Amino acid sequence: MKDKLIKILNGLLVEYNNTLHNNPNLIEGIDICASRIISIIQEHYFEFIEWIGNESIEFLTNDETEKREWILYERNSMVKYQVFETSGDLFNYWLEQKSKITMIPVTSSQIKSIGYDSGTLYIEFNKGTVYTYSNVPEGHYKALITPDHSVGQYFVNHIKGKYDFIKTDKIVTNNEIK
Repeated sequence: MKDKLIKILNGLLVEYNNTLHNNPNLIEGIDICASRIISIIQEHYFEFIEWIGNESIEFLTNDETEKREWILYERNSMVKYQVFETSGDLFNYWLEQKSKITMIPVTSSQIKSIGYDSGTLYIEFNKGTVYTYSNVPEGHYKALITPDHSVGQYFVNHIKGKYDFIKTDKIVTNNEIK
């Protein structure tokens, strides 16, 4: 893990130096790289590094073409899954993946699917509206997706009126909330 982290930080430095080399009089180039690094460190450093540690990611430089790329391989294989030109692209991909909530379809006359992330329960109703409920224990989510009882009845008895909620403008596509 330590070697991988060093390689990733070296990749960030290469990008930083490349930006300076290609834009010696352009302060914005410095600001872009610095902002990216600061953003990673301040907001998501440990999560991002943990994700990188669990994925097959490599930073490569082609000395002949000076092309640099970040490669994400399929898990447990050496098949290229996606190639990124910058660490910022890789970071943005991670943020996008991180923000997707998988919605589990359920059998109910009122509720179409249910998702959960860090205390937030997502309920998609059959009419297409999505509500988020705050500070909901994960046990309620697990009970809702367990098919041994009425989803609607469990919702009414344990969630509705007991947790703060908002109607969102989020939509569910391919069982993911966006």
